[in-house]
Formats: sequence, C-alpha cells, structure tokens
Amino acid sequence: MHCVPLALPFTLCETAGRSFRFPPTIGAVGTAPLLFVGINPRVSDSNRHFHLTLMGEIAAFRELAGNRFRDRDYMGPQGLEGHYSVHVWIASQLFPGQPFTSVASVTELFFCASGSSVGLPIKHSPCADKYFGRVLELVRPRIVFAMGRGVEAYLVGRFSRGDRSSFATWGHIDRALIISVPHPNSWGEKRSRCTAAVESARTYLLSGQEPRGQSTELAGATSKPRTKVTPPTDSQGGTRQPQGEERSYMSEGKLVRRIEGPEVSGGKRDWTGNDESARNHNSVVRLSESPLRLRLSWKRGPNDQARLIGVFDLDLPGLLAARHVRLEPSAPNSVRLRFFHGTDEVIYIQVNSQTPGLPIGRMP
Repeated sequence: MHCVPLALPFTLCETAGRSFRFPPTIGAVGTAPLLFVGINPRVSDSNRHFHLTLMGEIAAFRELAGNRFRDRDYMGPQGLEGHYSVHVWIASQLFPGQPFTSVASVTELFFCASGSSVGLPIKHSPCADKYFGRVLELVRPRIVFAMGRGVEAYLVGRFSRGDRSSFATWGHIDRALIISVPHPNSWGEKRSRCTAAVESARTYLLSGQEPRGQSTELAGATSKPRTKVTPPTDSQGGTRQPQGEERSYMSEGKLVRRIEGPEVSGGKRDWTGNDESARNHNSVVRLSESPLRLRLSWKRGPNDQARLIGVFDLDLPGLLAARHVRLEPSAPNSVRLRFFHGTDEVIYIQVNSQTPGLPIGRMP
C-alpha cells in the first residue's frame, strides 16, 4: 500500500490490519463549487468506535462519503461532528438555504487518521502529491478553502502556476481560488478571519470567473467566456502577438494582457497618470467589469504631453486574489485599482508602497 512505506504516525486499526482512514471526499458526490481541505482525520477515545465501524463496514464507509452516518448528517447544522461547524457556516453564508452536500465537499491532505498532526509533513504531503490532483478533477471547485496556513502553503507550492500563486490549477485551464481559513483547532481570534474569507469568496463567485464544466452558481453570478490565444515567439524567443490580434496572457494563467492592433481604439476606461500626483493614479472599479479594458497614459507633470503606456485587459478577480488590488469598503463588489510609476521608469499595478507591484509597462 502507498502509505505503509512512508512510516508516518498514522493510527493502526488492528482488526483491519491497516490505518484508520476517511473516504477521499465527504459531502457532494461529484462537482461542487466549494472544496474544504484539512490535514487528516483524527482518532481519539471519543470517536474510536466510529472509526472502527468505518473500517469494519464498507457500507458505512461509502455512506460517509455522502455525509451520512447511521441516518444522520455527519457535517451540518445538527451534524454529528462539531469540528466542521466552520465549514458548514461558510457554506451557508455563500449559499444560504442550500444543503451542505449540494455545494461543498471536504477532503484532507492525508486520508489516513492519527491522534494529531504532529510528525506529518504537511507542506510536502506525499499522499496529496499522489491523490489530490484526482480530487480536484472530481470536485472541480471554484473555491478551495485551505484550513490552516500549512495546508495553504502545500496547495500554493504544489498546484499554483506562475504569478497565479493564489490559484490551484489543474488540467489545461481549470483553476480554483485558494482562500486560507484558520484551522478550527488553532489559537487566537478566528471569526473576523472567517468572515473576511467569506467576503473574498463571495466577491470572486459574483465576478463570474469559473472553471470549465462547473455549473453550480451563486445567486447573481454570471459566466464570461474565455478565449485561448497562444502567443508565437519572436526572434529572441520571447512571446509576441502578430499585428492586429490580441497578445493574450489571461488564458495562460496571468493577470494582464496587452491589446494591440485595431482593438486599441476600444476600451471601457481611459486613464492618465501624473507624476505630480505622488507618481500614482487610482480609482474604484467594479469586479463585474472584468476583464476590464483600460487605456493607460502617463505624464511627468501637468504641462507634459501624455504618453501612451498601453491598452490592457485586466483580470480583476485574479488581481484581487494575488493582492495587487484591494477591496473597496465603501463600494460593494468593487476594488481600488492603483497604478504607480516607479523610479525605474516601470509602471506597476500596486496596492501601496508596502506591497509588491505587478509590472505592466514602461514609460516611453
């Protein structure tokens, strides 16, 4: 068996001759918009009989995969296991009135159970390396809630690509936003962080960005088609786009695409930055405008001629997830988009001077 040679501190079920374990997923059968990821199941004196039943009765094991045990919900408002109350609360905030099993699934980085997570290589899980990709293919979530920083570190390190460090990506274009939630057993205040996680998830869901094949919708969400464009290479091996077509990066997991050719004349916004304004230009835009087409020019001073930086399509939910823009408290489902002219003559998208900037162009 895969787990035996790993010599990890799982709890052995002597009657079955192998470690106690959970089904790969509990909750929705098939696809679901929400996927919660924990570390591994826990075995204690208080739930050992439950685990023994799972190991001794294949029917009970299968029933648990559907979130049922002995004719009761395992997770839910009146569920048998209170550990998952945070999961249930988050799902109810995003999809009020809908059963947990219709919108959410729960999985672990390790399917086998132990008394605690001590000794488990959470950030480098060999079990998740082997199986988690299959879980993503099965559930095809829109949001992945990482229950704790260790789980988040594993997911970002293993399943993110390029500058999309806040997305789990699988297949060719499928992706899900990763949002960290405090582990239920962690110390410190957790309610405000859980509330913030819900708001981030709601904003993303309402933006209409969704993986291919996912049909479950949050009320008010809309879908926008994404066209895949493959950039050719120039003589130096860099990517370029022929004249008259888009140079597209969004389909490859990036956040900004430059528009060239006839489409340059079109656009929703026309902004001009000025170095006299603390070298930045910012305003509030709605997430529903994504992809936002914006023409950006820049001046070194009030009497300087405006110079075109470029025309861009901006993936607003992606920029929000990557923390290059921030939510605007005074405007629901909106973000503040800020451009900054650095002393290196590069134009950045940047929340403020204390956060990393995303370079998008250079001052001519």
